[in-house]
Amino acid sequence: MAFAVTAVTISVAARTLKGPPQVEVLWEKLQDYAANRDRYSVVFLGTSRIYRTIVPDAVDAAMRENGCNETVYNFGVEGMFSVERDYVLNKILSERPQALKMIVTEDVLPSIGKADDASYLSERVRYFYNLENLPIFLNSLLSYPESAFDTFRRLAFMVVGYLREYAGVSHLAGLLPNAGSESGDMYDNGFRNNRGYLALKAETDASFEMRRRSFVESERWIVRDRQEQVLSGELAAHSRAEQRGAHLAQRLARIAESGVKPAVLVLPQERPETTVQAINTAVAQQVDTALILDYNKITQYPELFNRDLWFDAFHFTADGARLASKMIGRDLCRAMKQ
Repeated sequence: MAFAVTAVTISVAARTLKGPPQVEVLWEKLQDYAANRDRYSVVFLGTSRIYRTIVPDAVDAAMRENGCNETVYNFGVEGMFSVERDYVLNKILSERPQALKMIVTEDVLPSIGKADDASYLSERVRYFYNLENLPIFLNSLLSYPESAFDTFRRLAFMVVGYLREYAGVSHLAGLLPNAGSESGDMYDNGFRNNRGYLALKAETDASFEMRRRSFVESERWIVRDRQEQVLSGELAAHSRAEQRGAHLAQRLARIAESGVKPAVLVLPQERPETTVQAINTAVAQQVDTALILDYNKITQYPELFNRDLWFDAFHFTADGARLASKMIGRDLCRAMKQ
């Protein structure tokens, strides 16, 4: 018992001393947005799908062409997960500028994207391992539409992460001078010049190059495959879709209560449209003021499923991102004028 109390005390004290994680993109964007938040009337919040798709100047231009004078910020972060999204959302709403009219979010990941030991014990994730966030982690994990095995694996890594975090030992090394520091030179801050957007480029990183090559060389593409399965009636909605809609609706209700218009963006993805529709229905029933922009429909938006506009299986090229951004800007403006 004495050991447990000591370990938890060390963990809590270390967390207080270290503060929020200064990690790639997330920390930089928090600072960038805070310094310029009075400029932005529309904020897009989500994973790399948002980060690599929403081109602010293209969205702005399309909105102006349709009679709306708005300024967009892209707050997408690689692998953003639910608790992390809530953290950023709280930051935005607690310091809400008068200019902010709308927050557009997507259904982010339930936990860090890669289910491996290194990811779940990274500084980025460890900061959120506290008792307050535990119910949010659990709700997000248990409502996320995926296989039971994948959910179990995420839960297992999370439990191990919490146990190691509250053992306190991992904090001792981190409190030493220069321990665990990350060099800013490792990261591309080019998004600062594009209001949060950064295109994927194969030459940026070896892993990006590998992803690009794998996509180009493969005949299959999960995004199109799922669309074809839905059209042929092979895929029904996931049994957790309604629960996921409720999870997302809670975040949208919080946005609405703050006086900001909430919106959900669904980009072309591997999630079957039957499941997307079930989630959207649950959201609409619980937050009737929420705008839902669903582009995961190959019959309605065939141009977005042109393989030449995709960098890899899950992200657009720069040209694809600009096309999608123009469509989103057009539709956002039409909705805002209604």
